[in-house]
Amino acid sequence: MPTVVVQGANIDKHARHDTHLHDREARILENIDQRIQKGRFELPHLPSTSMMVIEMSSKPTVEIGKLVESIATDPVLSSELLKTANSVIYAGAEPVDSLHAAVMRIGLRTLRSLLFTLSVRGAIMHEKTIAHFAEEVWRQSYSMGSIARAIAPFARMDPERAFLIGLLHDIGKVPLLAMLGREIKKEGEMTRALVGKVFYLHHEVVGAAVAKAWNLREEIVSAAGCHHHFERNTEHTKAAALARLVHQLDLQLSLESEQELRALIHSPELDALEIHADNRWQVIEAATKAFVPVVSGVGATA
Repeated sequence: MPTVVVQGANIDKHARHDTHLHDREARILENIDQRIQKGRFELPHLPSTSMMVIEMSSKPTVEIGKLVESIATDPVLSSELLKTANSVIYAGAEPVDSLHAAVMRIGLRTLRSLLFTLSVRGAIMHEKTIAHFAEEVWRQSYSMGSIARAIAPFARMDPERAFLIGLLHDIGKVPLLAMLGREIKKEGEMTRALVGKVFYLHHEVVGAAVAKAWNLREEIVSAAGCHHHFERNTEHTKAAALARLVHQLDLQLSLESEQELRALIHSPELDALEIHADNRWQVIEAATKAFVPVVSGVGATA
């Protein structure tokens, strides 16, 4: 099935500039504001199999046999693992046809990245009421993770660590999607202006709560809670700067704003990541290749 690129369909471009909301939208925004202030929002849960495998693979020593047994209980995870192991990036001379061989080929760090990718995609795409917004949130999350992985070497960061920062720093949008979905049933169709504003106002606070609930590394919790003003994140400034940079790269690439994209070589985020001036255009090029484009009617997949 062919995909159609939609120019300028990034939700976040509406966050600040389109400030006018209709009365119905203003009421919805006020309802969400009050619920978040009172802490009355539901956090998404990691699938039990993913939680188990992530915990096992994070230990200093792990029994691969038991790890494989746990993976085998989840058909979707098993299928994705085999597909990843046989992809162009990891494929060897012979195709992999067992879960044990697949784990050994891709390694535990990539396995954890795959688990979080599937978990985030499942949590986002679970929201059917506003599926078109869910597809864009998933596309953006995966694109930012892919961009972070591609530019990590220039910042002397581990690619899988960078991928998770890119993938998960906007995780707060997942509960917000669910909240908006419930409001839609009461109030009717949402606009991009409302969705963008809800995301802008609340995704960092909610994101930190999700990251803590998922027992993510402190740098991801910190980056999820403070990245748009990354310089204020004094504990994990580099992770926050990476999150902010990949967000800006994805935004400008989705809007096809070449002038703004070129301007990013002078960004303070690149300064914070200590990327040398001679390498900055290479960062832009690597991000462009890794970018997952906006599509109409089809959500981007891992």
